[in-house]
Amino acid sequence: MDNLSAREKVEVALDGFITALKVAEAIANERWDVNVMPVHMLYRGEGEPIFVPFHHHQVTLDELKTWAEGMEFTIASMLIIAMDSALKETFGAHPLNDPDVERRAVRCIIYLIRCSSAHDPIRPVWNISSGYNKVWEVPSLGIHLNGPAVNGIPVKASDYGGWSKLKTMTDYVLNQLS
Repeated sequence: MDNLSAREKVEVALDGFITALKVAEAIANERWDVNVMPVHMLYRGEGEPIFVPFHHHQVTLDELKTWAEGMEFTIASMLIIAMDSALKETFGAHPLNDPDVERRAVRCIIYLIRCSSAHDPIRPVWNISSGYNKVWEVPSLGIHLNGPAVNGIPVKASDYGGWSKLKTMTDYVLNQLS
């Protein structure tokens, strides 16, 4: 991954996010057969292969749904980190200093999601510092985040418009990185 451009890193993360959403949707709609869930995964990195056990018992649909929800947030966090890093690399470290008003708002929303995920990637909570604790809007993308209303509560994708708006922000970021 070191030889990938900032844009390519975001594209890789987006592919993972879209895959996670499709798997989660299939599980939620009970179109995923728990009987085909592997009991272990073979990891082939450097050196000898490693067998990683998933479960020591038959997976239930409820367990699978919980896992899928966690996977959505985990992969979304990876996408957010990739976008935030690419934007910093391209436009500078501080989103609040971005001269483009629309891009500043998108960057700040991405930054706030990243910060919440960094403190607890499984169950993130909004922890918005004073400079960022305001209403962020990007009317052209239909994105809205009310910082004062969500600060201190668990993050939900619906706080910024849902997974579809995360995809919209990703498309915007990819366009900015072109």
